[in-house]
Amino acid sequence: MRPYMNTPDTIPPRPKLKDLEIDWTDEFAQKILKQYINWSDESDENHLKDDLHKCFEHMTLRGLNTENGFTLAVFLTDELNCEGDERLVDILGLMPDLLKKLFDKKIKEWVVNNNLSIPENVLGQNVIAKTGFQTIEGPIVNIIQEKHTVWIGKPGQSIDVKSGRVVDWESVTQIA
Repeated sequence: MRPYMNTPDTIPPRPKLKDLEIDWTDEFAQKILKQYINWSDESDENHLKDDLHKCFEHMTLRGLNTENGFTLAVFLTDELNCEGDERLVDILGLMPDLLKKLFDKKIKEWVVNNNLSIPENVLGQNVIAKTGFQTIEGPIVNIIQEKHTVWIGKPGQSIDVKSGRVVDWESVTQIA
């Protein structure tokens, strides 16, 4: 079922984290790669990119906010059977930021390419949204057009209070 706002069925689904790839031309990705090259004894850049790609893939499977430099260093040292250190933790600590940056870029491209927008007149309306196993009900207190998301506040919350649960617009199913 499409949400109440009549989003056309022809719009491709929102990009998924698991479908994301590292853009090695990205300046931030280059910074991480250079630091990893300096840390490593390995000289083959493609091999080192593969190492970082394993971390990236691991993060996409586990979720956006589940990993940090330490957990990625443990993962990578287990994968490569090598010794990690404080520098490796610091370097891999940048990977979640890269993932978020690339994912945000992908979402924004999806919004622009599909000419998506959320009508401003929904601000303040009470809605019901389904996210995973949860149903969220409350007023829309903020609209983030570039990511095609809304903030849903607590029932009775004023739209002047800009806090709430960020929800993909397409998960809003009806006006409450």
